Amino acid sequence: MAKELSNKNSNDISVTDLITSATVRIETFGKNGGTGTGFFFDFDPQTPETLDSLVIVTNCHVVDGVQNGQFTLTKKDQNGEQINTEHLTIFLEDFQSHWINHPDDEVDLCILPIKSIKHLIKEDFFYGAFDSSHIPTKQEIENLCAIEEIIMVGYPENIWDDHNNKPIVRKGITATSPRLPYLGYDEFLIDAACFPGSSGSPIIIYNIGQYMDRNENHYFVKYRIILLGILYEGPQYTAEGEIERVPIKKKKIVKTQLPINLGAAINGSKILDFAERLQ
Repeated sequence: MAKELSNKNSNDISVTDLITSATVRIETFGKNGGTGTGFFFDFDPQTPETLDSLVIVTNCHVVDGVQNGQFTLTKKDQNGEQINTEHLTIFLEDFQSHWINHPDDEVDLCILPIKSIKHLIKEDFFYGAFDSSHIPTKQEIENLCAIEEIIMVGYPENIWDDHNNKPIVRKGITATSPRLPYLGYDEFLIDAACFPGSSGSPIIIYNIGQYMDRNENHYFVKYRIILLGILYEGPQYTAEGEIERVPIKKKKIVKTQLPINLGAAINGSKILDFAERLQ
C-alpha cells in the first residue's frame, strides 16, 4: 500500500504533510464539552472537487450530548498550497445532529458529511484524506506482523500547534496482533501514550523505504500507509489501584486516573460500513 492521501490541493505535496493535514481538532461546548480528534476520509477520491464524498470521522462519544461545537480548517491559496497561519473555524449549533452514527450501535464511530455543511465553508481549504485504498484487505491484514510500528495523529490533552493548525504525532506499536479481534471485537490495542483529547485519532502504519511481513518477506517501497484503526478509549490506572477502560475525550474526571500508555482502536474497515448511509 503506497497510495498517497487523496486531496484537491497542489500535486507537489509530501505524504507527511498530507498526513498532518488529514486531522481536525474538534471542540465542543456545554456540560458535555471538551476536545477530540477527527480526520478526513473520502469515499470517492476520484471526484475530490465536489467534496460530496468527503467526511470527517470521529468517535460518537466525542459528539454525544453536545449542543454546540466547532472545528478548524486551514485555508489554501490559488495554487492549492496550504496557508498554515490562516484558518477557517466552522461553528455548528446542535452539533450532535450533524453526525451520522455507525450502523452498529456498539461501534463508537460517526461521520460528518462535508456536503451537508458546505454552505457554511466560505473559502477553499487544504486537507489530506484517507480513502478505501488505505484500509487493509483481509489478505493484507493476514500478512501483517503481530507487532507493527504505528503512528497516531491527534490532539492529546488539547495540545496542538494552533498557530499553524497542526496536530501532534505520536509513535508506538501494536500491543495486540492486528490479525486477531481483541476480546472478540473488531479492535486491537496499541502501546502508545493515549491521553484525553486523542479520541478519534487515526492509527496508521507508516513505513519508509522498506518493511517486512509476518512470513519475513522483505519489501522495498517508497513508503507504505495503512489506516489500521481509530483510537476510542484507553485503560486508566486509578489512585485506588484499579484499572478501568474509559473514553479518552477531554473532560473533567473526578477520580485520579493515570494513563498506562495503552489504547483501544476500532478496526479501520468499520469506516466502510458508512458507505450506504451516504447515499
